[in-house]
Amino acid sequence: MPTPRIAKSITYFNGYIWVLNCEFLTKINYTINAIEAQYTLPDHNTADMKGDGDILWITNIYLGKVYTFNITSGIVQNILPVQGELKRPLGIEIDENYVYIAENYDYGYSSGGTGTIAVFNKSDLSSFTRINVIVYNTGPYSLYKDSYGCLWYTTDHVIGIVGGINWGPWTPNANPPPGVNYFMTEVPTHSPEIWFSGVGSAYIGMKDIGTLGNTDINKDGKVDIKDVSYVSKWFGSLVSPAPENADLNSDGKIDIKDVSAVSRNFGKTL
Repeated sequence: MPTPRIAKSITYFNGYIWVLNCEFLTKINYTINAIEAQYTLPDHNTADMKGDGDILWITNIYLGKVYTFNITSGIVQNILPVQGELKRPLGIEIDENYVYIAENYDYGYSSGGTGTIAVFNKSDLSSFTRINVIVYNTGPYSLYKDSYGCLWYTTDHVIGIVGGINWGPWTPNANPPPGVNYFMTEVPTHSPEIWFSGVGSAYIGMKDIGTLGNTDINKDGKVDIKDVSYVSKWFGSLVSPAPENADLNSDGKIDIKDVSAVSRNFGKTL
């Protein structure tokens, strides 16, 4: 079995650790700390992967392609578009209906330049649309769909939400640091955080997704009558039987403070 090379991406998926090692995909049994299988991919310029059902979706940055790898059959397939149609696909994210690809093409430095995210409908992979996002220097690197349904992206000096807020650009030696910001993950607590990696730095936490906080109870990107009604339904109750997400200030009871908190954000959207 070939020795794994530099890791491009790593994920926990269907009970195993999967490591994308350039031209290899390595399956690791973490309970016994052993490699169970290693699969050869069509080209060594792979970039990122994301699991969905029994499929790992894998981007290839230089060929402008996306592969699907069936973890049951071990079969690798190319999907459309044709080679090179995507512009240096790097980060990938998947939800129930769509596949999102960060196109990391070299746009050239321009304050307020535009980058793109390619969007495939999973029911029809023969075509795609593009979302324009504000970036600086290059296209987006990493994508992450949070528990609120917001699609986040990173790039040189910028982290942002599609259709929402952008943070950056940052100047050298600023905090958060400049440079490639590759990976993101979420801490879904009462005060949500998106954590992302920065070159030469520790991980950086970002709090407060937009302005809604935990008052967007059903996580549809807006605070409306559904959220108010949900809290009001449990008014006067203690947590258990009342659910924790109705206790907005985490004091163990649902009272006027919780109703007031969600009412203050009524009508707001991300």
